[in-house]
Amino acid sequence: MKANFRGRTGLTKRVGALTVLVAGLVAGSVAAPAVAHEDSVDLVVLGDSYSAGIGAGTFMDSTVLPGANCLITDSGYAEALEERRHAVNATNAACSGAKALVDVDDDPDVPDVPDQILAATDDLGEHTDLVAITAGGNDVSFGTIIYACAKLTLKDCNDAVAGAVFVAEKQVAPALKHDYKLIRDEAPDAAIVALGYPHLFSTEGATASPLSPEAAKVFNDGVDRLNSIIKQTAESSESNAVYVDVTKRFRNHGIGSSDPWINFDPANLQHPNNYHPTEKGYEKGYAKVLKPVVRSLRD
Repeated sequence: MKANFRGRTGLTKRVGALTVLVAGLVAGSVAAPAVAHEDSVDLVVLGDSYSAGIGAGTFMDSTVLPGANCLITDSGYAEALEERRHAVNATNAACSGAKALVDVDDDPDVPDVPDQILAATDDLGEHTDLVAITAGGNDVSFGTIIYACAKLTLKDCNDAVAGAVFVAEKQVAPALKHDYKLIRDEAPDAAIVALGYPHLFSTEGATASPLSPEAAKVFNDGVDRLNSIIKQTAESSESNAVYVDVTKRFRNHGIGSSDPWINFDPANLQHPNNYHPTEKGYEKGYAKVLKPVVRSLRD
């Protein structure tokens, strides 16, 4: 789909409409009539393993960053949108392990630019209608926090989360702001959606979870703090990025629940799928919250 709006005035109208739609999503009103359209929405997916589709499907090397150890799958939320015939033409330019901030120069006067976004510039342009991005989890070291909350004391868990929140406030927020601006520069007419992270763990104390109910709550509260920082950064950014929450879609589907949408293999604690959404999580979680956004862009 070619963007229907050109220039800052058109972009403001488009983002304003998208903001109203997102407000409806948060309030639980997601109804949006499907509109027949000959063109598809040009979606470019950027970010970390949650956008790369890790946790569902077969691993493959990224075609955007070949040889850079960037794994993706063909079963993430972008592919779920395509398969459900929501008229999406998706490009998976995400990279497992990607961070919001990547050091590329020792000069403090030169902004750090994510290699991934630079590599994806050929996929971004005036034709791009929608950019979806997940970033920040690797910057605050989700894996290290999970270890502290699973293997150490509750105080260690609290301290690890507090440290991560500090990093998110001081480093992740300005890095994301820069990322969103870089995306806007390359895709001037696109709607930019900053996606949050789900609660990974059930707080019900199920034996299938590596975290106690108390530690799970601490970790999930930390995810809420990170999501809040991502939301504030998106809304304050000159790029007109919009934050979309996924925690409500994943409610009651964390590790240890009766129907988990997050992978965890207790027999293989090092499996790369661990702590990532399942195929159902991508389809019913991430793709579900993006579906009304896609529809709004086809109006």
